[in-house]
Amino acid sequence: MFIGMVGLIGAIVFFIAMIGTIVIKKYRSRLKKFAIIFGSCLSVFIVSLTLSHIFYPITAEQQAEMDKQAEEKKWLAAKKEEKQKAEKAKIEEEKIAEKAKKEKEKQLVAEAKEKEKLEKEAVEKAEADRLKAEEEQRKKEEEEKKKIEEEQRKKEEEEKKKIEEEQRKKEEEKKKAEAEARKAETQQKVLESNYRSAYATHSKKLTDSLNQTGNLLVNNKIGDEEWTIKLAASLIMLQDVTQNPPNAQVPDKFKEVNSLYLQALEKFNQSAKLTPEALDEGNTKKMQRATNLMNDGGEILKSANSLLKEMM
Repeated sequence: MFIGMVGLIGAIVFFIAMIGTIVIKKYRSRLKKFAIIFGSCLSVFIVSLTLSHIFYPITAEQQAEMDKQAEEKKWLAAKKEEKQKAEKAKIEEEKIAEKAKKEKEKQLVAEAKEKEKLEKEAVEKAEADRLKAEEEQRKKEEEEKKKIEEEQRKKEEEEKKKIEEEQRKKEEEKKKAEAEARKAETQQKVLESNYRSAYATHSKKLTDSLNQTGNLLVNNKIGDEEWTIKLAASLIMLQDVTQNPPNAQVPDKFKEVNSLYLQALEKFNQSAKLTPEALDEGNTKKMQRATNLMNDGGEILKSANSLLKEMM
């Protein structure tokens, strides 16, 4: 049956080839002509093979041989297929290995990139930390500098205030001293003025008393009651004046003048006390002594008045 079918197919192909031969006249292309000729030859071959099987049947030995060859071909085909499968498996394994290798390389590249990224981040972090540390150090130094400058400024201000305060105190003390000096000077001037005034008043009383007593002694009328009364009154007044010096505080400037003046008053007082005794007793020695005391007092009074005029 198989041979019959092959023969049928060959007949069909042969029929097609015949039709192609008829058509060849219409198509002149070499390629088409070659195809038609090749198809015709193939058809003839198939028809011939079919006819050979029909007219020359295959024997059992040939069939066995053919089956054997078919089995061998099948075995070879299976072996070939197995080999192809093995090769395909090997290729697949190689592909898998290559893929694994590529994946490994890709992983290594990724790890390298990640490592590089981490290193870069570490470097950047280190740089950022360094910059941050430098910035913090700079700020710290600036704060320390500002603190030192502020302390220095405060110290300078305190020193300035201290100097100004000391200067102010010195000026106040100076003003106070000047005021005290002016006050003392004013007081001194007042004292001097008061003393000069008291000295002048007392000196006038003393001079009047001395002049009155002296005039009475020069124009003596011993034994005359009126003269005696006037002389006694004049001597009493002289004693009173000499026993009561100027009622004023003595400035340092006029202490020497005052000392001379008191000496003069003492002389005049002694003379005023001694004169009545000498007159009552008629004792010329006592009278001479009283006169000498009066003269000594006058000389001392002149010295005091002269010194006072020089100072004024």
